[in-house]
Amino acid sequence: MEEAYDLPEINYNGFYPWAHIRSSVYEMIETGSNDIDIIKEESHDRAGAFRRIFDYLLKSMKIHRKQQLKRAEILFMASSNRVLYNNEYWCPYTDLLADAYGERAFSIDDGMLEVKKSVHTRNLYYLNIQSPLSAITRLIAFTDFNRMLITQKEYAEIEKLAEKIVNAVESSFGHGGLKKSLLNMIIRAYVLWRQKFKQYTAVLKKVSPRVVIWARGMEKARILTEASKALNIPVIELQHGAIGRHDIRYMYRGAYRLPYYPDYLCLWGDYWKAATDFPLKEEHLISCGYPFFDKERSVFPRIEHDEVTIIVISQPKMAGAIGKVTEDLV
Repeated sequence: MEEAYDLPEINYNGFYPWAHIRSSVYEMIETGSNDIDIIKEESHDRAGAFRRIFDYLLKSMKIHRKQQLKRAEILFMASSNRVLYNNEYWCPYTDLLADAYGERAFSIDDGMLEVKKSVHTRNLYYLNIQSPLSAITRLIAFTDFNRMLITQKEYAEIEKLAEKIVNAVESSFGHGGLKKSLLNMIIRAYVLWRQKFKQYTAVLKKVSPRVVIWARGMEKARILTEASKALNIPVIELQHGAIGRHDIRYMYRGAYRLPYYPDYLCLWGDYWKAATDFPLKEEHLISCGYPFFDKERSVFPRIEHDEVTIIVISQPKMAGAIGKVTEDLV
């Protein structure tokens, strides 16, 4: 379908909607649904989200004055899914690398209203603290008021993009009734892209890095990648989770120019190079290991254990549930 209708290349003023809604569309096709909330965590608890705004604004008053962008050779976008290690919250993907480069490295965190105490990351800049309006507008974008955030001209252009995608999906899969849902998803994605592309471009011009390295959720990282490439700054993604054979986040078939796809992928090992159809040359798929895992693994031999030991390897969000299932089975 993507190749037949050139969906990855459809764009409006540099905004590529298919990149932002691709996973959700395939999920709708798979489940037979005509509606899906692409940011479930935020939209299910809107009242809680707006309460967090006030807490966030109070924090921003304390932190904003202390923040300062500075020039660095390497710009890291850290993950907001931090792990508690030695009484500090670490980004398990970028912090060890940033530590190794010292003052040559600078890190940004663009998490949704999250400012943790005792963060390990050095030279860290909270982007949503820099721009409270950005975070507030993002919350509004995931309500029924998102239409108010764009002009009539923008709405008309986005509607045309939605019609092209709807036509492709309905013709290929016979899955109808998608227009309203897809239009809303594209508007939400466009509002975020418009804000973040401008913000990231300003940050990149001030930091002036030679390379950008990221490991976090795809939505904002995708926009950072676009902004970096527009300034001719190479982008590296660090593997930060399992990659499946048909992983829609990474797999693209066809010779497309993908401004939102990183220039290099640093993978945990050679096994992952054949995990899916990466739209990158083989020399741009680099096996580099997982430094934080190696650091943790060095502790294991010193841990006392019973005769039978089960090690559960998981990502943080799933670790508790998987551990409970394992315990119940044993």
